[in-house]
Amino acid sequence: VYSELIYHPDLAAGYFEQALSNDLTNIETIRCYIRLLIRQNEYEKAKKMVDFGYTVKGINKAMLMHFEALLAEHQKNYDEAKRILKSALNEAFSVSETDFLKSEISRVKEKMKRTKEKTNADKGKKKKKKKSSKKGNTSKSWMMKVSGSLSSLFKKKK
Repeated sequence: VYSELIYHPDLAAGYFEQALSNDLTNIETIRCYIRLLIRQNEYEKAKKMVDFGYTVKGINKAMLMHFEALLAEHQKNYDEAKRILKSALNEAFSVSETDFLKSEISRVKEKMKRTKEKTNADKGKKKKKKKSSKKGNTSKSWMMKVSGSLSSLFKKKK
């Protein structure tokens, strides 16, 4: 409740830790706590919780793999996130879970594509800036030459 509805992450983290100290095998607490840790950019703690989650009997491995993919994605490692999500498909045991993982793969692929396009656009802007700065220098030197020759023309007439 504190992490999702009221959004007091510090309070929520404390309550999750307290709940886990009472029952380390509560799958729902593990799931929500990992989600909170990822949102709070506490990747090391989240990774430890995911690793611990794999030891809990009856936990959904596809869900844990999804969290691993989110960790990779948050750290801008999109190839790794995509690879993990594809592996998670083998652990999914329902159509809805499979559909969700497929949509996550598509989302990550789109993000990879946008990131690549942005990187290419940024490279293009840098090249254009270099070209435009050269043009600017050329046009300034040209303007100085023209203004110099114009002033010499006017001086001759006087």
